[in-house]
Amino acid sequence: MGRKKTIKGKRSNNEGSIYLAPNGKWRCMLSLGVKENGTPNRPSKYFDSETEAKAWRTKQLATVQDFGKESVKEKSGTFVSGFHKWLLEVKREEVLSIHFKALMSYYDDHIKPHFFKCKQKDLTKDSFKKFFNRLEQKNVGYETRRKMKCALHQYFERELANTPMRNPLDGIKLPKKKKELSLNPNAVFFRGDYKAIPKEIREQFLAALDSEKQNPFLKPLCYAMYFSGNRIGESLAYQWKDFDLKNRYMLVYKAVSIEYEFDENGKQIGKGKSCIKAPKTDNGIRPLPILDILYETLIEWREYRKAQEKVTGKSFTAPDDYVFATNQGEMRSRGGTSTLFKRFLERHGLKNKGIHFHALRQTFSNSLFSEDSDDKTITDLMGHGKIATSQEHYHSVDKFDSVQKVARIFNAKYKPKNSTYCAAEDITFAPEGFISEQAAIDTVIAVKSTTAVAVSKRPITELLDELASYPEFVKLLAKMGQRQSTV
Repeated sequence: MGRKKTIKGKRSNNEGSIYLAPNGKWRCMLSLGVKENGTPNRPSKYFDSETEAKAWRTKQLATVQDFGKESVKEKSGTFVSGFHKWLLEVKREEVLSIHFKALMSYYDDHIKPHFFKCKQKDLTKDSFKKFFNRLEQKNVGYETRRKMKCALHQYFERELANTPMRNPLDGIKLPKKKKELSLNPNAVFFRGDYKAIPKEIREQFLAALDSEKQNPFLKPLCYAMYFSGNRIGESLAYQWKDFDLKNRYMLVYKAVSIEYEFDENGKQIGKGKSCIKAPKTDNGIRPLPILDILYETLIEWREYRKAQEKVTGKSFTAPDDYVFATNQGEMRSRGGTSTLFKRFLERHGLKNKGIHFHALRQTFSNSLFSEDSDDKTITDLMGHGKIATSQEHYHSVDKFDSVQKVARIFNAKYKPKNSTYCAAEDITFAPEGFISEQAAIDTVIAVKSTTAVAVSKRPITELLDELASYPEFVKLLAKMGQRQSTV
């Protein structure tokens, strides 16, 4: 009698096979038709037991029934290839080139080396916890880790769309590195978190701008940030048509940025080029007041530029001309301007004193907080969407600021019986160099407003010696002498 033949039935779509693999694991493979490229769509996964494999198959088939076959994707490929493809095809079109450059550096320096051989289907929440813990141990900055987490989260949100699978980045917290505290009284004077220009050298900084001859554009440029809170890119993008000097306001709606070119693999080609870009958000588009002190500086700068026009024949003050253009009338780059500013600080003994372009904007924001401005006023002028952004990144005050403020309030309310015990007006309730934010503002204003008075109080002999250096004054004295001799 011949052996009975059995006909093996063909597996239909949406059914899965489970079998024991040579490596001792149970493998479950689904059959979900054909992919767009014409190859079979058969996602699979290994399990320690047959029960786990059946449970996974039941869950996936239910997902297919509810959301369709597209909800169960084949994730047998490596994670880095998928993430790299997403960066090139999706993220590159969504962000500025300068931000894409940063994302590619995160990928090359951290993500690719860590996940090089990892299959995407095997990555879990614990996988990324270990990744971020390792970055923290390597002293990678908090902001860099936060931006990487944001990009990874966006990638998985897109990959897992229309599926019941949870994003492995959900719930992951990035702790900031804890500071090691000690029993040290000098910790009270620590100013590492202070981002504005140190208050004790603000007068020196403004005086250096007044006396700057080599690059006179630095004074109006820095004033635009110091007294209006502009970013350096926004200031360099200003054209004269953006200023309404009659009604004393200016419009912020663009900024100088850097545009990079990349090859098909996301590698940078050549150096970046300066260009004009719109703000990152709608909140960046805003009007700003032209304060009196800034108005005076802008008028002086425009007159200086008009004098240059007569000498060079170039246009510097037309509506479309850049306010802080080069001597060739071209837009200044951020890198070149930053180099000139660093040299300026070195010439005036201000190097390594905590002064940089963004510190000027920080100083303006501190002034707003010291004046107890309301939340909407601060966010409108700083160009932020939330007051939390202003408070977290643009409100850096000394610990002694609060001490001085409270001392003045309570001393005014509760007077001692003997008035001789009242604190004098020049008492700061703080060591030297720790005056309050408001006192620093008052000092700058007082210095600016008394400059003319100080000149008028100079000895008459000094004034005559200075006037004698002017040829027209000497001629006038000669004429007066001739008239007296004839009389």
